[in-house]
Amino acid sequence: MTLLLVLSILGQPPPAAMPESLRTTQKPVGIERISVHRQPDRWLAMDKFWHFSASFVTVGAAYHLSANRVNMQSPWPASLALGGTLTVGVTKELCDLAGPGRHFSWKDLAADAAGICVGYFAFIHRF
Repeated sequence: MTLLLVLSILGQPPPAAMPESLRTTQKPVGIERISVHRQPDRWLAMDKFWHFSASFVTVGAAYHLSANRVNMQSPWPASLALGGTLTVGVTKELCDLAGPGRHFSWKDLAADAAGICVGYFAFIHRF
């Protein structure tokens, strides 16, 4: 998920490279401009699938890296994988508050949490 976040930020053209028709004048963000409901946010959307998938894969990759490649002792690999993935998801949603046309979504966080839970049972929990 971190890689996807970095690529999405780096893939945006600088404002000077944008055509005049797409430029907007940015106004300072005040409390009155921050809204958590700017556009319809559906539970079943492609965005939620990507949040779930990215969290699921990040938990598995972080756990494998810390447990098998770095050889951390238990319970550190699980804590790092779960806590790190949750931190990335919450940070991404907080960053969404800053941009124009972007919005904070509790449903995105719920999809992140679901991906983390399924990732825990798929990669970390021993049955």
